Amino acid sequence: MTAITQEQPTITAAPNPGEAWPAQGGIYIGIRVTPGGAPVHLVAAIGAHEIEDAEWGPYGQSIKGATSYHDGRANTQAMAEAGSELATRVLALDIDGHTDWHLPSQADAHLLAANAKHLMQPDIYWTSTQYSANHAWYQYFTSGTQLITSKDCEFRAVPVRTIQIDL
Repeated sequence: MTAITQEQPTITAAPNPGEAWPAQGGIYIGIRVTPGGAPVHLVAAIGAHEIEDAEWGPYGQSIKGATSYHDGRANTQAMAEAGSELATRVLALDIDGHTDWHLPSQADAHLLAANAKHLMQPDIYWTSTQYSANHAWYQYFTSGTQLITSKDCEFRAVPVRTIQIDL
């Protein structure tokens, strides 16, 4: 897997969760902590940039590097390298000049459900976290649950990005 290094912006002030964040490409979702203990802001491109009726892909293939609970960017890159059209589409996005979009990890999806469930469609959305060669995790916003299903099902996807917090 080829690592793509992209400089992360550093920002300290943010709006309230659920509010648009001007010049950041979407809606501010909140703060989560990385496994290393670093806090990051989560921004989601809710609405016009969501992708509908997409397969997680590729079914029957275990993708090395796409199983992180926290690192949606690494998961999405691994998916794209393995041929996922969904991941390729999300990585190609340029919203407000930001090109660091990815599919939400399970941790990102939990934060979306906690702070922005009311802004999401009452639908199923993919996470970037693979469960097995045939299954991946999804977030169901109607009930707030996360479950696994077949990678060849067609669901929605919301692009997200993280921003490091300068302490």
